Amino acid sequence: LKSASGKQQPHVLCRHSLGSHPSASPAMSGTREENLFMARLAEQAERFEDVAQYMKRVACMGSELSIDERNLLSVAYKQVVAARRIARRAIAMTEQEMPESAHAISQYRGKVEAEIDALCDEIIGLLDSHLIGQASTDDNKVFYMKMKGDYYRYRAEFKRDVAQAESASQANRAYRAALEQAQVLPPANSGRLPPPPPPAPPPPPEG
Repeated sequence: LKSASGKQQPHVLCRHSLGSHPSASPAMSGTREENLFMARLAEQAERFEDVAQYMKRVACMGSELSIDERNLLSVAYKQVVAARRIARRAIAMTEQEMPESAHAISQYRGKVEAEIDALCDEIIGLLDSHLIGQASTDDNKVFYMKMKGDYYRYRAEFKRDVAQAESASQANRAYRAALEQAQVLPPANSGRLPPPPPPAPPPPPEG
């Protein structure tokens, strides 16, 4: 993106905090090395929202991530999303057990789902705008394409109707792209993916 003066502007994704979560806005902008240092420090403290925020900044700086760096980013986002997926499942179970409070519970579930949605949107945007395009090896491309499929799949867990079908379709598309890309990797490479599961057999005819 360019401003009116013609200068390159940072992608809009890189100007926003992680999932709009209030605790996920580390104050330091800093250099690539400073953000990597802070990401590793935050990892030691198990503050994964901060890890994700620092690693998002690193990814937005334009250089391809090393394997250790990509794994740090991947683990951070997986942790922050996993915590909310677990919370959502617990809330949904309570919603079924307490129908008399279903309205209040469903509102709270919606809040958690909105956080998951925002986080998935953020990492998918980062993958599309930076990480996949920066990947210079087939291994990295497969890793990021599979990662993209994962976050569409997490969305499909709680979406409804058309939105659920679209998320599931996008997940399947990303996984198939990863599978196709993985065919050029050596057979022993950990990036090789198994083929998609076969479709479920049709139900037996009634009667």
